[in-house]
This record gives sequence, C-alpha cells and structure tokens, in this order.
Amino acid sequence: MDISSNACEDIYNPPKVSWVINFSFRLIEFFLLKIIYPRSPVKVSLNIFGSPWIKRKLIESDSDFVYIQWINNNTISLGGLKRIIQGDKRTIIHLHDEWMLNGVFHISPNIFNYTPSFIGEYIDGFFLAKKRKMLKTAINTSFIVPSNFLKERLVEKLDIKRENIYVVPNPLPIDFFLQKDTIEESISDGNLKVLLPSFCPKKNPNKSTDMAIASIEFYAKANLHLMIEVISFGDYDHGEFLAPNIRHTHLGYVGHQELIEAIDASHITLVLSKFETFGQVAAESMARGTPVIARSDTAISELVTHKSDGFLIEKSDVEAVAAAIDWFKTNKHYKAIRFKSRANMEARLNMTTFESLYCKLLNEFYYER
Repeated sequence: MDISSNACEDIYNPPKVSWVINFSFRLIEFFLLKIIYPRSPVKVSLNIFGSPWIKRKLIESDSDFVYIQWINNNTISLGGLKRIIQGDKRTIIHLHDEWMLNGVFHISPNIFNYTPSFIGEYIDGFFLAKKRKMLKTAINTSFIVPSNFLKERLVEKLDIKRENIYVVPNPLPIDFFLQKDTIEESISDGNLKVLLPSFCPKKNPNKSTDMAIASIEFYAKANLHLMIEVISFGDYDHGEFLAPNIRHTHLGYVGHQELIEAIDASHITLVLSKFETFGQVAAESMARGTPVIARSDTAISELVTHKSDGFLIEKSDVEAVAAAIDWFKTNKHYKAIRFKSRANMEARLNMTTFESLYCKLLNEFYYER
C-alpha cells in the first residue's frame, strides 16, 4: 500500500492580508457568541469564518485521504467542511467532543441544566440542521471516536450508520507504563492521598470540583483521625478545604513528568466530570497503577471495571463519593486493584495496539476507494 501524505506544511504561513481578514472575522464571531450565550458553561463555536488557505490546501491536495482533527477550533468553516467532505476524496473526521452533535455547543448544555435564550436556542438548532443535512450527503466520510460512548451519541443524534464510525481509544505515551519503584500494599491507617485533575468549581463546572471538595470534606469530618492530603493541578479559581485534617497542594499547570509524579504520589484519583468522551486523566492514572473514582454515566465507564480496578459511582452525591473513598481506604486487596488497573490500561492503550488498529483502518479505507 502506497499512501501519499500532504501535511499542509504552509498552513502556519498564510498570506498576511488573508490572515488579518480571517482574524478580524473570528474576533467578531467571538464577541457575538459572548452576547448570545453570556453564561454558557461550555465552549461554543459557530464556524462561519474558516481559514480559506487551509480549505484550499485540503481540497487541492493530491493525497489519498483528507484527515481532519479538531475542526471545532474555527480553522475550517462549515461551508469549507461541506466542500471537503462532499468531494471525491475519502475524508476521515476524528472527533474528541460533541461539537458535531450540537449546533454550537461542544458539550450538550442540558448536562449542566443550561437553557440558552430563545435566539440562542434557535441558532443552535439552525446550525445542527445544517450539519445533519451536510452529513447525509457525505458518502465518502468516516468518523473516528475515542469511545463507544461518543459513537452511540453520534448514532443517536445524527443518525450516522454504526458501521461508518470507528472506535480508536486514545493511546498513552510509553512513560506511563514504565514500572514504578513500589506499589503499596494498602493505604496506611493515618494517611490518605487524593489526586484531583482540576480545582475550578466556577471556571469549569464540567469538572465537578465542587462535589469533589464537598465529598472529601464529608469524609474527612467523619474520619478526624485520618490526615488527608489533596494534590490538584490544572485550572484553579477559588475554593478551599475547611476540615483541619486536610492538606491541599495545588501544582498549577504541570508537564508530562510532573503529572506522572503527582499520580505516583497519590492513592486514588477523583475524576468526577459530568461529561467525558474518553477520560484521558483517568487512563493515565490507571496506567500508573493509581485507581480512579468516576461517574458511571460517562465514557470512563469503558475504562473502569467497577470494584475490580476502580470504582464507578451511580449517584452523584457526596455520600456516594465518600463511600467510594472508604472502599479503597479499607480494602485489603488494594495492591491487587492497583496491579489490575495498570495491567488493563497497558493491554488496551499501549502505542503498539493503537498503531496496529490505525494501520488496519487505513488499509480498509485505502482499498475501499
């Protein structure tokens, strides 16, 4: 198989006049969205104004496939995307969130009980109708998604054929699978270390930091003999623990090695996001042998086997999360759970498995041309 590739190397060197015009239009769109959706809990994009030089490079390319990731960052307008996917080339769209499934929202707003204004709802419905119409005529287009969770959402909301959606879990770098020096037998009686992948109850409601804080507080007050150390990283806006037996260290934005060290220093990781299409932090934590507590109604449920290599909560309340924390704290088989967590991720998300699956897909696409 001889597949040609064109990475559009000059995408980052567009004509200056085109860049200025495009940037101006995107700035107008940005402020327009702020007016229409002033309190949106998630990112919104119209994709009216794309980059004409990127569209032209993709259309004129002599490559065998057009492979598109992150179309939701306004590099390609809906009009440009329509021209690309209705062309003769096989197009592969790799999705990471729900932007294609909604009109303007990157995550369905009903998850956060957010109802836009009448005009905001109308605009969302209008753009969703345009996407549905566009995709119905896209006979040469296939989708790659990181989980069955997102695949089912695509089928449900856009009526895309199941056989045209391919599930390829995100791989993890080899560093996450390098053997740790030690894996603890159990959590000591007087100490518990919990990792939080964000600390932003206001800035990003999807992360459910407010519930994580309340749950750890609830557990700490019921176990005053226990010293709980919370390590968090990423976004930070406000909030702090009040219980005297909780110490909190916020690392800010961390690099690759710092993340591994934070995971290794923790007994469990709380990933309580209301919405996850894959669960990258959960996968990274499990790969290092640090099991996770997560919600059962997100894509993380495809990574975690309940009470085997992690814990899935059915009810989103502080008592349920506190019970999950206590399950790990008192579990005599904690070391076995850590080994299972690590082994399962290594088998499913290593780069060799990913490359094998990807090459198989490319072969299939190539010979279907």
